[in-house]
Amino acid sequence: MVKVKNKGKRLSWKPVEIDGSLFTDGGCEGLVGIEELTDYELTEENEVIDRNSKIKSKKVKKGKVDKKKKVKVEPKNIVKGLNTFTVTHSGDNCEVEGVETVCESIEESSGTIPEESFYPWTNIHVPKVIAKSLLEEGFTEPTEIQSNCIPPALKGRKDILGAAETGSGKTLAFGIPILYGIMKQKEKEQNQDENQIEEGDEEEEEEEEEEIDESADGIGCVKVMNLGPASRNMSDGQCRPLALVLTPTRELAMQINKHLLVAARYTGIKVAVLVGGMSVDKQKRLLRRMPEIVVATPGRLWDLVKTGEVIATNVRFLAIDEADRMTEVNHFPELRSLLELLNTDQASCKHRQNFIFSATLTMVHELPKHVKKKLEKQKKKGKITTDQTEGKLGKLVDLVGAKSAKVVDLTRREAVAQTLTETRVQCASPEDKDAQLYLFLKRNPARTLVFCNSIGCVKRLASLLTILDCHPLPLHASMPQRQRLKNLDRFREKEDAVLLATDVAARGLDIARVAHVAHFQVPRTAEAYVHRSGRTARAKQRGLTVLFMQPQEMDAYRKLCRTLGRNEKDMDDLPVEGELLAAIKERIRLARDIERLEQRVKRDQSKRGWLERAAREMDMLVDEEEVVHGGGGEGEKEREQLIVKRRRLSELLKTPIRPRMNNLRYPLLG
Repeated sequence: MVKVKNKGKRLSWKPVEIDGSLFTDGGCEGLVGIEELTDYELTEENEVIDRNSKIKSKKVKKGKVDKKKKVKVEPKNIVKGLNTFTVTHSGDNCEVEGVETVCESIEESSGTIPEESFYPWTNIHVPKVIAKSLLEEGFTEPTEIQSNCIPPALKGRKDILGAAETGSGKTLAFGIPILYGIMKQKEKEQNQDENQIEEGDEEEEEEEEEEIDESADGIGCVKVMNLGPASRNMSDGQCRPLALVLTPTRELAMQINKHLLVAARYTGIKVAVLVGGMSVDKQKRLLRRMPEIVVATPGRLWDLVKTGEVIATNVRFLAIDEADRMTEVNHFPELRSLLELLNTDQASCKHRQNFIFSATLTMVHELPKHVKKKLEKQKKKGKITTDQTEGKLGKLVDLVGAKSAKVVDLTRREAVAQTLTETRVQCASPEDKDAQLYLFLKRNPARTLVFCNSIGCVKRLASLLTILDCHPLPLHASMPQRQRLKNLDRFREKEDAVLLATDVAARGLDIARVAHVAHFQVPRTAEAYVHRSGRTARAKQRGLTVLFMQPQEMDAYRKLCRTLGRNEKDMDDLPVEGELLAAIKERIRLARDIERLEQRVKRDQSKRGWLERAAREMDMLVDEEEVVHGGGGEGEKEREQLIVKRRRLSELLKTPIRPRMNNLRYPLLG
């Protein structure tokens, strides 16, 4: 135990500035601040050896602190959740120093970055503490959307409505301003705390004695304080985040969380992700860490707001990614409830900075003729004004409560990336479409994403392609979240993996080296087509998208072309080898028969199991022959047919498909 006397005054503690690099990789998790004890006298001399060890002490002569003799503070054991420092004494007196030295040593160990490498980021006012982590991740310069959004957001503190092609870096375009704003907010609050401490030190008090225990708040002359915005929330256990980032899907929320953690590596800012399908208790534990940023899907966030785990009434930053999708009518009702809650306090709403982003934010659909006529009549009668018909941008601004928003629209007329090659394949029948897709996958082995319009279609294709030894990975909203994330990880790991997905995987997912995107069904909207196609040709890489369409899908295709401002013939036909396709169709027919027979056999087995359980419960004897053959022997015949067809398909699958010559027109194929 160390005893410290401060004659005639209360003990004086001075905050010590902490470099953000101390928090690299969670090394000092739990350490919020350090204060230096000044203007004191020692009654004992101590040598701090280690945590949970004995402290040897002896009496020394009282005297004033000699400012020239210093104490060196070094990190002893920096591990996750444990902050231990070694305090060495020089002479009879001590003074705390060395926090800056610790930060410098960590900076040196992580490697030095040339000063000129920071210029592309610092030129758009990005702080070095953020730019350093970006450079370490390989982001050498900002993208176009980042260069246009970050300066007005940082210096002008404007609300941003951003539209750019998929894969253009929209996440960091709103993530960096949010991190910068939180850093400034924390700095402002820390300065206020310092002013309060200085005012308290000026008050005269009686002589007091304070004991500093190494197992309590600090070690030696170093006291660990709980500073910053998180300290305001510790008393009631409720999380009051400074920033909310809302996304339509769980996978996109996870991805945004990953990007923000990278950018915030040296800032000490904590990020938590809240999504459905995951453990609520685990997410509550994350909230108890008092994160400054919460990335969430609207449903799970609204549930935690209703239970009081999250207080969202004083949010300083609000970002809505894929905003056009999230604000569609009859979609995400929880988002509207959240926005109503956020906009209740007009004073808080006035000081909040908003970010609204999407790749199809400015895309306008052609209205049906009857809707056009109705709007024209209402305009003539003066029942509606021009402001009410200005489109979804105006609706989004009103719904979110954005103010003086700056619109950054970098979308091309084609609405897709310039490096994307768009093709189509015309199919005569459903069986022909299955064969065309199978042939495309076998002839062009690469990381491929296949989109369907319904969960039923994904399940059917997954079963069919599994029988054909294509090993597809399904992804849809009915799957458990853990399985969805596992399939995404497998898709990222394998170079020729095939992911079958609904539109749940269409927006925001950034998966490296996706070579092909196949639309097994014509998308219902132009936005869906743009976002699906945006999973490839990202970050100026080349990509190919293929649209498989039947005659009955022509109307949907024409509507798609009109919305995108194209002619029906603008999309080229992908060349298909007719002779090879005819041979492939035999495999497809066998696979379809096997799938149908497997379903029947499973039904029969389920029925027999039900009969056996019912007989056991009623203590009845059932004829074994009746149970096995289902009364007419149909079950046995189906099993025999299944064995024969599987053997035949196995023989066909052993025959390799003739390799294709390199296609100069479509270099990604062949």
